[in-house]
Amino acid sequence: MKQLAHFSTGTLRAAVIVSTVLVCSLAIAQSNHGDQAAADFKRGKVLFGKGDFEGAIKNYNRAIELEPNWAEAYVQRGYARRMNHDLDKALEDYDKATELDPRTTAKNRVVAQAYTNRGQILSLQLKLEDAISDFNKAIRFFAEDERAFYERAQARLLLGDLDAAISDYDVYIVRQTHDDFTRARAYGERGIAKLLLGREADARKDVKQGLELAGASGNEFLAHLAFIEERLNAVRQLRTTKGKGKIG
Repeated sequence: MKQLAHFSTGTLRAAVIVSTVLVCSLAIAQSNHGDQAAADFKRGKVLFGKGDFEGAIKNYNRAIELEPNWAEAYVQRGYARRMNHDLDKALEDYDKATELDPRTTAKNRVVAQAYTNRGQILSLQLKLEDAISDFNKAIRFFAEDERAFYERAQARLLLGDLDAAISDYDVYIVRQTHDDFTRARAYGERGIAKLLLGREADARKDVKQGLELAGASGNEFLAHLAFIEERLNAVRQLRTTKGKGKIG
């Protein structure tokens, strides 16, 4: 009996030792995976900044293979795919990022970015109601990000929800303090909304303010306003074709 007890205890100790080694080995492997994924992610961002979108995508691919639940990696790969003119794949990445548990991100900011970015693409495709739904979610997840307010304002302008658009532009203009040109665009677009409401004097003031903020990029600012007007016309034509009437 003593020998059996001794044997059993020894076997148990050996099993514990083996189990501990296996757990430690797994932890080290996971740590190495995380370090490698972080390195690939960092290289992807560097290449993206240099305009090498295909190289960035390859690095994000490797990071995601190692860390398949990393929401930010999907968001960044979505950026790169969009810049590489692969909108369908970009949407897939944003879809995946929104599926991941938002509680794993600081203040849900990454998930909010995914919704904002997906909404941008939907807005470009004139799927405006769906885009606004995404912008609403982005604001709910991370209301501190003013970009979703600007994007929602533009979608609302295109849909003809002019008072709501102006309210969103108001928020964006107050919050945006570091990028004069995008702030200028917001002034200009708000001016268009006011003009459609018949507020001509206020509209002129907004466009003038936008031109002043744009500075040397004044021609680019005016070209952007012309682009918005083209999109308004496209929405009108689309709604007329579908028998939904006109906006504005």
